[in-house]
Amino acid sequence: MKKNIFSVILLGLFLLLTLTTNVFAAEGLGSVRVISAGTSDIDKNGSKTITVKYTAGNLQWYQKDVNIGRTVDGYWIGIRIDAPSDRSENAQYKRGGVTVKFDQVKDGSDYVNAWINVTQENLKKIKDNGEPYIILQYDFDWNGDGNFNDQKLIVEVDPDKVILDEVPSTHVKVTVNSIVGSKTFTVKKGESLNSYLSKDEKANLDVLTKAPAGKKYIGLFRGDKAFSLNDIINEDMVLTAKFENALDETPKTGVNESMYSGVIALISLIGLVGFRKRA
Repeated sequence: MKKNIFSVILLGLFLLLTLTTNVFAAEGLGSVRVISAGTSDIDKNGSKTITVKYTAGNLQWYQKDVNIGRTVDGYWIGIRIDAPSDRSENAQYKRGGVTVKFDQVKDGSDYVNAWINVTQENLKKIKDNGEPYIILQYDFDWNGDGNFNDQKLIVEVDPDKVILDEVPSTHVKVTVNSIVGSKTFTVKKGESLNSYLSKDEKANLDVLTKAPAGKKYIGLFRGDKAFSLNDIINEDMVLTAKFENALDETPKTGVNESMYSGVIALISLIGLVGFRKRA
């Protein structure tokens, strides 16, 4: 009888130890869920390293909403990140090299909806880099000690299987070609580039219209017709940023205007001294 009781006690202690170990293993770790359209898998959710894989299907087009982190019109992967219950009030994470304070961006009670932009350009870049097809990585500092090794979230996209949905009929595509690159912007019908593009998009447009060394920017053109940033847009179009060779205003002799004036003054002074000597 005593032996049976002892065995039950040992079994109880073993189960308690196992349960306690599992609880401690989960402490300090967050979990994720996908909140955007598309076929995806979550590998090892709630573990030290979580991987979200977009493996197939269509990525939905979303209109920009800077209030929730979608800074441009386009295709977005949305992931809800739930913080661990024991996280510090100083919890933070790194996303693409940028440090973010969790309390400053959290949505709801204790989670953040993270949005990741996907374009044809970065799909090509991801494919060129080879597998695994990592589009972004998050590194978490849940306990607020400054070390971002508490947990990791990896987001992968398979560029061979993901399809980008068509832009809705309410919007049009405007492609800007330049000698420094090319980029496509989405604009709502009846709006202009100046009024519709977000701050980030205007920064990208500025790159396309910035003249490289030896060139001077003329303007945007649709065919042979000049195009203004304030022109209303109602259809898909292709614009070209045109440049011309900058004029070289430096005298070919290497003598600038101030040097020329100095030489003339010196010759005049020599002539005046010679005249006085003869007098």
